[in-house]
Amino acid sequence: PIYWQFEPTAGGTRVTWRFQGRVAFTLRAFAATVQGATGLDLRFGLDRLAATLEATPPAYTLAYAGVQPQPAARFAQQLHRGPLDRLAADLPPKIADTREQMAAAGLPANGPAVVHYLKTQLKLRLVDCRVGLALAPDTTPPAGLSLHEQPAHDAYVLHFDGPPEALELAWYQAMQRLRVERHTPHPQLPPCAQYLDATAPGTRGRVTLRLPLRG
Repeated sequence: PIYWQFEPTAGGTRVTWRFQGRVAFTLRAFAATVQGATGLDLRFGLDRLAATLEATPPAYTLAYAGVQPQPAARFAQQLHRGPLDRLAADLPPKIADTREQMAAAGLPANGPAVVHYLKTQLKLRLVDCRVGLALAPDTTPPAGLSLHEQPAHDAYVLHFDGPPEALELAWYQAMQRLRVERHTPHPQLPPCAQYLDATAPGTRGRVTLRLPLRG
């Protein structure tokens, strides 16, 4: 069953949306993961409901650009592992540190930041990723950063405009769209986000999301 509850509060209405269901005993080990994914669906629905009722622009927009070829590329990056809920706050200092290391080595340091997502654990709310910048051909990354080369491939591309806190929802929508259009993610190449604007929490910015596809 699904339940909606509306409670008057100072200056508005508190909306509670919940549902209950039974999980087979053999699937209970995955209950926390399913609950985490379902929570993203609920957040998305409540955000859209609030925007509609309050006649305000949505917190973010996500434009689907479809499948596009991606050229081979090289990146100077450093690893990051931390809570998914703190990623918006943790990325800016990581990006700033990468830029400082690149500049100190006399390498271009002002290009868009690129984050490759290696693993996301919804159950534990943890994310493993690589944070860095594009690296020119025949260039060696400075000490403290590692080189990662990406072959040419096709990717499903989306354009995000909003605060970095909303990116988790955007990624979730992107994966749902991938399934609807029956594309198969590449088993070896990780998804990536290219930050075209500032990455500070609460600051609206443009981010290009790329999900590599199996050839």
